[in-house]
Amino acid sequence: MTDEQVLHAMCIDDSYHVERVLAEKPNGTTELVTIEGTGPFVRKKIPLELANRRVWSILPECDCARLPHVETTYELPDRFVVVYDYMPGESLESLVQTKGQLDENMAVELAAQICEAAETLHAAGVIHRDITPANVIVAADGAHLIDLGIARTRNAQATRDTTSLGTWGYASPEQYGFAQTDARSDVYSIGRLLGFMLCGVHPGEKEYDEALAQANGITPSTRAAIEKACAFEPSARYQSAADLAEALGRSIKTKQHTAGTWGEGARNMRDQTSTSQAESSDKAIAQPPAEKEPESRSSQPDKPARKKHGCLAFLVVALAAFIVVATIGITDMKRTEQAQYESATFTWPTTGLATLLPEPASSWGTMPFNDESYLSFEVRGCSEEAYSAYVEACQAKGFDVEPEWIGDYSYYAYDAEGNRLSLHLFTSTSVMDVSIDGATELEELTWPTFGLAASLPAPVSHTGKVTTDSSSAWQATIGQTTLDDYAAYVDELLAAGFDQDYKRGDESFSGTNAEGIHVEVRYAGANRMTVRAEAAQG
Repeated sequence: MTDEQVLHAMCIDDSYHVERVLAEKPNGTTELVTIEGTGPFVRKKIPLELANRRVWSILPECDCARLPHVETTYELPDRFVVVYDYMPGESLESLVQTKGQLDENMAVELAAQICEAAETLHAAGVIHRDITPANVIVAADGAHLIDLGIARTRNAQATRDTTSLGTWGYASPEQYGFAQTDARSDVYSIGRLLGFMLCGVHPGEKEYDEALAQANGITPSTRAAIEKACAFEPSARYQSAADLAEALGRSIKTKQHTAGTWGEGARNMRDQTSTSQAESSDKAIAQPPAEKEPESRSSQPDKPARKKHGCLAFLVVALAAFIVVATIGITDMKRTEQAQYESATFTWPTTGLATLLPEPASSWGTMPFNDESYLSFEVRGCSEEAYSAYVEACQAKGFDVEPEWIGDYSYYAYDAEGNRLSLHLFTSTSVMDVSIDGATELEELTWPTFGLAASLPAPVSHTGKVTTDSSSAWQATIGQTTLDDYAAYVDELLAAGFDQDYKRGDESFSGTNAEGIHVEVRYAGANRMTVRAEAAQG
């Protein structure tokens, strides 16, 4: 880069205001940013050696609402930077932690929506490679696949990925050097993700297999789909995300990418997964028995030839007519579905977390989730004035604890019980997105004297609830904890030896001790703190 290019990129970089850091990982830093009062947006800074510029140049051409919309990209001396739209909602990881596990219908529906996003990427020749609960946002309209930080395009000449990356438990065997990743690698991750939703235990934990086997309410067909999707050999899995969605009893809609080589690359990915039996079957279809060569061309009368050509012409016309009729039928079906979505309304519930909020002025929209742990709905046709009025009405209902504005159109706050409200207005579409993460019910907590928790100092507060307790992971929510209490607890962790590779922030901390036990602490708001300990790997 020239000095002028560096200066220009730094000016762009400085024009964004960082509202907060969302994540810091080896594959990049993710921030929530605004610019000149607009936003919020997500800004991801990826180390140059890990950045795949081709992926981010292809993504704007992927016509799928379940994938991020890229606003801009630019390059710094040591980072490739991507800015894309922010999707308000709750991470799938947080949703499952709150609920413990999801019912089968909800889990399968979310999995099919993730398949839709993955299939769109695959059609464009892109492999995500990091489909995990943390990289799925559940919004009012369902699941959204985010964070393409380690996504890559397929190299037909390669036998394995250049760099082994991914999340333990969700990454396919190919990502550890067994072969090159392709669409079936993401199918593996989606299968593991579905298992996590149904049992509430991460696949990387020892208890996962037993927890999934003992989980209630899972039909045999869903269990079989998970088992096939997660087969060790890619050839034994579903060969596309669309196949997995179909096996789960859901159909997905994707638009094929048609920009030259990428569409060809997607076809090549599917072609190379065929077995020898399928190939021989294809050849049998593609090579019909040869017609007997006529003995003499001059001996063949013209009339049968004209008849043959006339039949061929008739078949061509008939095929064209069929395609036209089918296209019209599909278009009409899509129009009908779109019309149903655009005209959908909801009735304000008298149960669930919805009872904590004021009823919006309009019922034009959808409400897919509402129970005691999670609420999500959207209101269409919402003006800026109506959005502001609804924010004020929510504040009047008690959602004014630790309020936070991000830009002019995103509002976050707690109520006295610790329920967290998220409000966002999409000004371009006049859609207001509303969600509540239900607070964990706390009780008197006696700090454990054995297991992973015994390696941690006990907090001052005796109010809380253990949400995960196994030999590989332990997690609890602690109540009656201020920001000062959180800071004091971090000091105790450092004094207790959790000072290896530690990162300390105003509201989050992570560190490891000499035995390899990893701890993560986060101030969750509303005088609550989460503490998680993970056993040493290996």
